[in-house]
Amino acid sequence: MTQEQNASAGSPGEMVHDLFREVFRLHSVLAAITDTVHEQAGLGTPQRRVMRVLDKHGPATIPHIAARLGVSRQFVRTVCNKLIADGSLEAVDNPLHKRSMLIQLSGAGAEIFSRAKEDEHRIIEQAMPEIESGEVVQAAELLSRIREKISLIRV
Repeated sequence: MTQEQNASAGSPGEMVHDLFREVFRLHSVLAAITDTVHEQAGLGTPQRRVMRVLDKHGPATIPHIAARLGVSRQFVRTVCNKLIADGSLEAVDNPLHKRSMLIQLSGAGAEIFSRAKEDEHRIIEQAMPEIESGEVVQAAELLSRIREKISLIRV
């Protein structure tokens, strides 16, 4: 952006606020299509979210999964029970707690999740072939810095 464009765009605070509005609009669009993309890739959004936690962090208790996702234990229990019933997850003994089982991806579940991620990536790439990886990295870094700074603000 040139100095002239920057001056006409407003103050840095105004430009960041405009960015926030764009992020909110993007979130609305993403929320509307996320379920469709996940289902096309073979998983519902709740199942995908639980499996992602287990794939990224390893075996966990239902309360730990719920805390990571910011949802209720009952919701996670319902999702896990369905995924256990279909063989995607396993409940195993927890050496740290007699009653709270650890939930983990089964071998089949890990394969399903891996295929679903690959399918999601393919769907996204087909929808936006013109987006370059450098732009994505820059945008992600900027949003991460903004999130970190904003999390320090106390009102």
